[in-house]
Amino acid sequence: FRGGGGGGPPHGAHGDVDLPIELKRQCQVMVHGLPFAYDTPMLRELCKGCGEILNVHVFKDPQGRNRGYGLVCYSTPQAAQVAIAQLNQAECGGRILSVGLDKKLGGMQ
Repeated sequence: FRGGGGGGPPHGAHGDVDLPIELKRQCQVMVHGLPFAYDTPMLRELCKGCGEILNVHVFKDPQGRNRGYGLVCYSTPQAAQVAIAQLNQAECGGRILSVGLDKKLGGMQ
């Protein structure tokens, strides 16, 4: 999906920095398996040690509950790769994270 439907942030929300799509494909990671208590600031805190973060979003259902996944857009492809290396298959709040490049670029365009 694109934009604000289905729990994604609208274009330009949260002070987002727009990157060229070619670069964003290398900088944006999807984080699955988040604890359901996590919100956007908590995801930012989890990921900030990997590099400069431009945008973060935890997806929620229509009732405002965390769906268990979120997006993090780093300023460089190198930072995104560090995040994947450090956080993929890591334990977080009793859950195992799955972290990889966002192949669909869902939500933060």
